[in-house]
Amino acid sequence: NEMLFVDPNCLRQGIGRNMVDIAIGEHQVQYVEVNKQNKAAHRFYKKMRFIDSEYHNEDAYGNPYPIIGMRQEPFLAITDRLYIRNLSTADYPKLRDFMKDNESMYAIGKGFTDKQIEEWINNQIFSYYKYGYGCWAVTLHEDINSPIGVAGLFKTIIKGRGKVAIGCIFDHEQWHQGYAAEVFSRIIGLAFTMFKIKEINFPVRHDDRQSVRLALKLGMTDAGTINWNYKGKESPFTRYRLKKEDAILDYPE
Repeated sequence: NEMLFVDPNCLRQGIGRNMVDIAIGEHQVQYVEVNKQNKAAHRFYKKMRFIDSEYHNEDAYGNPYPIIGMRQEPFLAITDRLYIRNLSTADYPKLRDFMKDNESMYAIGKGFTDKQIEEWINNQIFSYYKYGYGCWAVTLHEDINSPIGVAGLFKTIIKGRGKVAIGCIFDHEQWHQGYAAEVFSRIIGLAFTMFKIKEINFPVRHDDRQSVRLALKLGMTDAGTINWNYKGKESPFTRYRLKKEDAILDYPE
């Protein structure tokens, strides 16, 4: 267990936020405990996207100090067949099953190494905290603890400007069941409503006909060719784009 304290003379200078950045970004902290009587600390962690999850009448040493347990906000969305939830380090073994597989990772060009998978999960955990969104675990209703894929939003640079893109990776054994369209529709709706994003981009390889069909089904339009990292080098991709004002689907609120 570690503790976070800031000298009262140094409050409101961003020191606490920087320390939380390090705790989440480098150590994947997703749970904190706060003394119930410390209302300022409770408000602080709420601003850091933590929510109340547990209550204890005593602290860890058995002293009569009520403690509030808080967890990183567990974003959760539901479609007809799927759950979309935050990733955690506990998902590593399941993600490893398909993220090391070249066929499942065809859009990226090759499977990830063990270290790359760990770093990728850590980056998503930090993204939830920093932006409210990232790539989430996608599971079937029957087993919320076993991701069959990942999907979500991520920040990227397109033609020298910061943009938000959408993407997904599914275990190749789960392909051709319409999961990507189902998840993308839900995520795009949330992007435009909950996250107040104005434009979604979807880079697609020229020969990826399935993703082209998906983009068009979602109402996206061809916004030209961009260079995108594929197999470790810049390659031409088609940039499909959907602006909020052009959305034609009935996105959920």
